[in-house]
Amino acid sequence: MSKKIVLAAFLSASCSGVAMAESPKAYLVPGSHDRDFGVVCQINGNETFSVKQNQRNNDYRVARDIYLTDISAGRVVISLKRGFVSADKYTTYVTATGESCETFSI
Repeated sequence: MSKKIVLAAFLSASCSGVAMAESPKAYLVPGSHDRDFGVVCQINGNETFSVKQNQRNNDYRVARDIYLTDISAGRVVISLKRGFVSADKYTTYVTATGESCETFSI
């Protein structure tokens, strides 16, 4: 069974009680260090960014070491390693305000 983590929950948990002067903290998606994951982001039902097994671009089939960093205004930086069979290329994606993303074990 795949475990889904919705970024909205991350945002609400990480924003409460955080002072404006603090530097952003990156959170590792649980399990993403040990096994392959996927990531799908959407705005209004339209896919904006993805790393998933049925991807046509071979370098975006698996993700590992996924870190989420809240940068305010409802935006998150997603840092990860991605690849075809093994995740060995570093990628950073910055979400738009109102964009929803989820991660899942594959």
